[in-house]
Parts: sequence; structure tokens; C-alpha cells
Amino acid sequence: MKRSAWRDAMIRCVVVTGAIVATTAVAVTAVPAAGSASPGSAAAADQPQRTIAWAPCQEDPTAECGTLALPIDWAEPDGPTFDLAVARRAATNQSTRIGALLLNPGGPGLSGIDNYIFTGGDRLSAEIRSRFDLVGFDPRGTQRSNPIICPGRTWVSGPYLYPASQADFETVVGHNQQLAADCRERTGPLFDHVDTLSTVHDLDALRAALGESTLTFYGASYGTLIGQQYAEVYGDRVRAMVLDGTMDHSLGTRDFLVTESASLHEALTGFAAWCDRTDACPLRTRGTQAVFAELKASAERGELISRTGTLIKPYDLVVRVLRASAGPAEDWVSVAAWLHDLTVAQPTDPVAQPTDPVAMPPTALAADGDDDIAPAGVAAPFCQDWDLPIDDYDQYSDLLRQMAEASPEMGPSRLALGRAIACLGWPGTVNNPQHPLRVTSGPTLLLVNSRYDPATGYNWATNAASQLADRAVLLTYEGPGHVLYPKSACIADSIDAYLIDRTVPASGSRCQLELPATAG
Repeated sequence: MKRSAWRDAMIRCVVVTGAIVATTAVAVTAVPAAGSASPGSAAAADQPQRTIAWAPCQEDPTAECGTLALPIDWAEPDGPTFDLAVARRAATNQSTRIGALLLNPGGPGLSGIDNYIFTGGDRLSAEIRSRFDLVGFDPRGTQRSNPIICPGRTWVSGPYLYPASQADFETVVGHNQQLAADCRERTGPLFDHVDTLSTVHDLDALRAALGESTLTFYGASYGTLIGQQYAEVYGDRVRAMVLDGTMDHSLGTRDFLVTESASLHEALTGFAAWCDRTDACPLRTRGTQAVFAELKASAERGELISRTGTLIKPYDLVVRVLRASAGPAEDWVSVAAWLHDLTVAQPTDPVAQPTDPVAMPPTALAADGDDDIAPAGVAAPFCQDWDLPIDDYDQYSDLLRQMAEASPEMGPSRLALGRAIACLGWPGTVNNPQHPLRVTSGPTLLLVNSRYDPATGYNWATNAASQLADRAVLLTYEGPGHVLYPKSACIADSIDAYLIDRTVPASGSRCQLELPATAG
């Protein structure tokens, strides 16, 4: 089903060899960490044996697929179950195999099977692929694991996401309530149990079903929250854990929105600082931030047109810089060239455009079907993980003002704002509300973050690292990039050494910006 760009933006967060044909089964008992006070942990202590029956995947017979039957509600371990979908590729060198590496791409709502087993596994180094079985899973409520199903037509025909009045605000709340009720009816009982803490218990059961005494885990973006909370509940079962693009699950409404907006400002200033000191950057002689401000003002007047005659809107400029800052460092080079081209392009007939830094009107859509999986595949787990109350339009307006102050050039973070608004009026319980991290056992975790990440900002990484104290080391990349492996060779080498040999970088370690020699 098609969606408008603004709804797609809310859903997106950014962004494995050998033939296996034998059918096998592994039986184990999943037992949560002793003494854990997290919901469901104590009740899960006397679990029956859980098995995975492996067989060649239908989509790709060179990989193995299977399912693991798990409780819908971990507080009722003997209650109804759902099937967690799993896939794996065997280590290419069985003689040096270390074990299984479990992988999660984040989202929430992204498939570990699609992103690491069917495609994307070549993003991991040959050494990692030779030493580990690569294991991807679709978290509960995602893709093949009892997916969240919502009424597509209701999603498409919903009210304008960003309210402009108290009446708009109340309309959004009412729509969210109806949408969630419809999603619950279509999805079934799992709908109310797709929070990250439930996924953590699933992950431990999967670890055990794979025959692994300890967990080796790589989590990207929202997947870092799975890793963080696994370390809280099952810290003594961690072998090694990489958290790439770090979430901070300690933030309330204001701090969540403002810190995420501040990361957009940091992304622009980091790009501008690089450009202004780099001979190869065509903007440096005029001052990159000044050029950006001039172009944005021109776009707000409806006067900015590219060489090809395309009308450039204010948000087009913001999105291009943010996408470049989320990608590999080479993207800074290409966006600098694009901005320079706009400075020399000749406008034709200007068209008036809205100057609202937040509003982006939805396009007309035609729903191709009655059901849609993706939107609430994001909203349902997020709204069960985060308590972000906004009482009325006046409070919303004040938060919007504070976000704009934190990001004067780029505007408020639409990703953060969209997620908070999508949870307004969401029924049910926030099963896994925010709290400071409390990890008391296990090895040193490796946190990885770029200095200018616009999605999981560096401010989140430093705050999470502070909460973890001596239980983690933060490795910083002095450049752009959301989820750094393998965008930086220095970062990738450090992650490989940690996962394979458990070599922990020194506290305060940093990897320098990596660009082609001709780009400075």
C-alpha cells in the first residue's frame, strides 16, 4: 500500500554464506536471571524445553529458517504462545567458529531476517562471517512473528499529523485511539505485548534455544534498547554486546523531543565545520552555514529551483543534509556539491510555498488494501516503551518552540515529534516506561556513536554511557553516520576485535573522520 512522504518519514529510522540443508532441532530450558525484578522474569523461571526445527528458508534455501514458540505474555509463561521467526547462516569456517552472533537492525519494526540473513550480511566482515553463525530474528509483532496488522485505509485517511489548534489536537488523539483499537482487533492478544522488555525475554529464550551459554549480540539504532535492557535483566549471560547508534531510554517528553532536535543542529554544524576547513568543499569560501541559511530563505519564498527546474522546498534542504549526516562520510561530499549547484542555479517562475518549519501537507493517497502492517509496527512497540504525555495543544506548542530553539536552522525533529504524537491517546499500558539504565553484572559493553548522528544523537550516547558507568565504553566517530558498521573502517575493526577477541577499546577512544583523499 502506498503512503505519503510524511507518514513514511515517521515509519523509517534509517538502515548474510554456505548452503545449509539439514533439518535439526535444539532443545533447551530458558531461565531468566535470578533475582531480576523485571516483569515476567520470575514467572518464566520454570519454562518447558523450547526447540527450533530448522529447515532451508523458502525465500533463500542457502539459509536456515525456523520458529520458536514463546509466551505472548511472559508474566503467564504457560499461557498462549506465538511463533518467533528466526533465520541463520552458518559460520563459513567451522574449525574456528566461536558461536552465534544475534543481530537486530532496530526500527522498531525492522526484520533481522531480511536485513542480515537474506540481504545485508555482506556488511559484516569476512572474519565475522567466518567465526560466527549469523542469526537474525523478527521481533514479536514484526513481519513473520505475528505482525501487527492495522486498517490501512484508516491509517491513510487519518487527520493531519501535526495539529494547528486544540481541535486538531483532540482529533489526532481520537484517531489514535480508534486506530489502536482496530489494530488490536486485527492483530490479536500479542498487540498488547510488543514492548522491548518482552523482546528481551524472547532474546534470552532464543539464545538458549541456539545452545549458547552466553549471548553475543549486535544491535543497531532501536536495537540498542534491546541490548541495554538485556544487559539489565540478564547481564551475567552476556559474552559481548555492541550497541551501534545508541538510544537513551531515560528521557521524559521534553528531553526526548529537545535532545533529538539538538542532534539535527549538531549534524548541520558538524557538516559546516568540515566543509569550511576542506579545500575540496565548494561552499567553504562563503561559509557553509551562511549558504544554507540563504538557500533556505530562498526556498521559503518559493524561489529556489534546481538546475533541472525542480522547485526546492525548505524541508528538501533539511532532509538532504540529514540524510547525508546519517550516511557514510562520502555523503557529505555529495550534499556539499548539491548545495553549491543550488547557489548557481537560475530560478524561473517562483511558486509560493509554505514557510511553516514543521508542517508538511500529506499527499493524496489511494489505499490498495484494507490492512497495513508497517505503521503500527512502529507505533505499537514504541508506545509501549515510552510514556511521553502531552496534555493539550498549548503544551504541544510550547514543546515545539523549545525544539525549534534547539535546532534553529533545521527545525524540530519530525521523527521524534511524529512518534510522540502517534502515541497521544494510545490505549493500554506503557509496559516498559523510561528509566535510567541499571546494569550490575556482565562484561564491558561496547557503545558506538558518531559525533554528528541526526537520528540517535551523540547526546543520547554520552548520557547512556554515563548511566552504564564502568559497565560500558563509548567509542566515538568524529564524523557523520547513523549506525556506523561498516561505514568507518576504524569502527568496523574495533567492533570486530571486540566481538571476536573481546578486546575493549580504551575509555575515551575515538575514530577520526574517514573520507576519500580527494575530498579532504
